[in-house]
Amino acid sequence: RGKIGMGTNRMNIYTVSRATQGLTDYLIEESQQQPYPQSYLDRGVVIAYDCRHKSREFSETIALVLAASNIKTYLFEDVRPTPELSFAVRHLHAIAGIVVTASHNPPEYNGYKVYGPDGGQIIPEIADRVIAHINRIKDYSLIKKLDRPAAVQKGLFNIIGPEVDEVYLRKVKELAIRDKDRIEIDKTIRIVYTPLHGAGNIPIRKILKERGFSNVFVVEEQAQPDPNFSTVESPNPEYPAAFELAIKLGQKVNAEILIATDPDADRIGMAVRNPFHHCEDHSVIARNDNDEAIPSNNKNVGQASRLSFRPSSMSFPSSSMSFPRKRESSNSFTVLNGNQVGILLLHYILSSKKELNQLPPNGFIVKTVVTSDMSKIIADSFGVDTYETLTGFKFICNMEKNVQEKEGKEFLFGYEESIGYLTGDFVR
Repeated sequence: RGKIGMGTNRMNIYTVSRATQGLTDYLIEESQQQPYPQSYLDRGVVIAYDCRHKSREFSETIALVLAASNIKTYLFEDVRPTPELSFAVRHLHAIAGIVVTASHNPPEYNGYKVYGPDGGQIIPEIADRVIAHINRIKDYSLIKKLDRPAAVQKGLFNIIGPEVDEVYLRKVKELAIRDKDRIEIDKTIRIVYTPLHGAGNIPIRKILKERGFSNVFVVEEQAQPDPNFSTVESPNPEYPAAFELAIKLGQKVNAEILIATDPDADRIGMAVRNPFHHCEDHSVIARNDNDEAIPSNNKNVGQASRLSFRPSSMSFPSSSMSFPRKRESSNSFTVLNGNQVGILLLHYILSSKKELNQLPPNGFIVKTVVTSDMSKIIADSFGVDTYETLTGFKFICNMEKNVQEKEGKEFLFGYEESIGYLTGDFVR
């Protein structure tokens, strides 16, 4: 991951080509351990990208460098969420996956993530081997690259899209717990969603619509892909400031929940409407994390953790006098942190499965070392084991895979405090 620009310490077609040649050499080395090396390489590499500057150009460069070594590639036709890339690797039985993204970094950045045949981001031991191959490349002119027409003709450059989307979204919808048994769910709830100019817009709206949620309002200013992220200082839904436009729309449409995804749609932030409160005369203000007031016309309103109504200052003629107080629905929102959302999701999943007699006797969850221990307390109360690992979803997913394969346990949930959550095992 780095800034886009010229130079060996920047993201450009030359450094991307070098990284890809190193990965190619690693894959060829791996193929020599297989009974049929070329058949192994023919399984191919899946490539996805987000909306950032140069993402499409870098992705095509990656495909053509791989093709020059007779490695088949599958390139998504347009921007896709990173979790779909993870799914596609195993769905297409590929040997690797690559996502061109810098996640929630500023617009001048881009990045290069590598995934293994298990659909998970490669762990440090594998990354070190790939880097060793990259470091051996001293002369950029020796990097091989096939032109696109030749790659297409040889069947090494393949565009994918709806055929993978359909299967992926079907798997996502199958994660629903309560709808399977027609247990009552309020689907009239009013939801505001913002993709923050990223890759989540189409798939998330499609899933919500097909699941029957009819009152979904999208922040139109942030609906379309924009590599400059023009309407937000940082496209990071961990920060309350990223919810500024979502909060405004939420107040307008009287929403109960606000949802935001980061540019490559592998992290999700949430805000909820605050409970009822009593008030007389109202003035809209913002509240920051220290519960300090920020006037609604202040330029720092985007820094607030919630927007709220507060009674304006009033002077009363006598302290013995009383006035009727009005109970009204709050028009303010609290942005939840990753631990709060993770704990809510965990309890919902476990309690729902227990209620429906679907809670397995050998279930387990995975958390990181810096994630709240409340999750372990909740898991213990349901007789579910907790495994702890290092920070990062590469470690969460590696732990999930190892426990399932070596101990035969059933994975239920994994998360970290930086608003990343996982249920189901078809995505890593």
